[in-house]
Amino acid sequence: MKWTYSLLLAGALIFGSCQAQSGQTAATEGQTAPSPSFSNASVSQAQALLATGTYTLIDVRTPGEFAEAHVAGATLIDINGSDFEAGMAALDKSKSYVVICRSGGRSARASQYMVDHGFTQVTNVEGGMNAWLSAGLPSE
Repeated sequence: MKWTYSLLLAGALIFGSCQAQSGQTAATEGQTAPSPSFSNASVSQAQALLATGTYTLIDVRTPGEFAEAHVAGATLIDINGSDFEAGMAALDKSKSYVVICRSGGRSARASQYMVDHGFTQVTNVEGGMNAWLSAGLPSE
C-alpha cells in the first residue's frame, strides 16, 4: 500500500510539473514583441544629431508654417498634406531622420508612422520649432 501511495504521489507531481510547464509555454507564445518606436530628443540633442551630417531633418508642418521659419536644410513633408504618404515613401528607410513640427505633436505622429512603415532610425524633436526658436537656435 505504501508503495502504491508513493507511486501515485510521484505521478501527481510529474503531471503537475508538466501542466505548469505547458502553461508557461502558452503564456510565452501569447506574448507579442514590442512594437518599434522612435526616440525623442531635446532641441540641443537634435541639433547635435544634425551636425553629424548623418541625419536628415524632416519638417512635417504646413507650407505656411515652414515659410515663417524653418531649420536650414529641412525637407518639408506636410503630415496633413495629400502627398504625405508619397513623400515618406520616397525616403530611404535605412537612413537616419530627425522629425520636427511646431510643438512636437505632429512630429511624434509622423515619427510613429515612419517606424510603422519600416524606418529604423527616427528621432522626434521634443517641443518642435517653438522650442528650437526659444533656445535661440538658427533658422531661416
